[in-house]
Amino acid sequence: ADKATKRTYWCRTVADAVAAAQRAADRHVYYGIGLSTKPGEPTERVKASTVAGIVGLVADIDIGTHDNGKHYPPDQDAAEALIGGIGLLPTAVIHSGGGLQALWLFKEPWAFDTDAERKEAAALSEGWGAHIAEVAGRHGYQVDPVHDLARVMRLPGTWNVKPEYPEPRPVKVLRADYDRRYNPSAFADFVPATPEPEP
Repeated sequence: ADKATKRTYWCRTVADAVAAAQRAADRHVYYGIGLSTKPGEPTERVKASTVAGIVGLVADIDIGTHDNGKHYPPDQDAAEALIGGIGLLPTAVIHSGGGLQALWLFKEPWAFDTDAERKEAAALSEGWGAHIAEVAGRHGYQVDPVHDLARVMRLPGTWNVKPEYPEPRPVKVLRADYDRRYNPSAFADFVPATPEPEP
């Protein structure tokens, strides 16, 4: 959809979000991993600079040949193998219609009390994304960066209706263990260390 037809539904409850997704069933439907303290305009999304918390970390692994020149895993088995080599099992793996999206949900949402905490979360998410890119590189693949706190992901139970697809493709959960949750500190060992600045 072009920018003029996009709409954001600001939801307070899961029931509100389900109802909004059902109203948009014939279009692309995304949800944000970033939380907001108040609703915004229908024409805007929450910004990374104002995200009030996140529910976890994510990866988006496209499959097959695309016209952007990137070398993605050739099939679902290869994408699954990549996810299996990341080091922490995801809470859920979702087939987006064009690839796999992995979610590592936290034991509870990480709500930011300060701007410094938001920056800490942004650094952790960016580092986790760099780790995933490094793992993909070992296999000769690339992945798209999705580490920004305002990232949106495709919602399971909806449809991927890109015009290049002959038929709409379902967005569906391939597997999930919703008891598998993490503290943000669990990702620290996988995040590349930031070099100390020169004195």
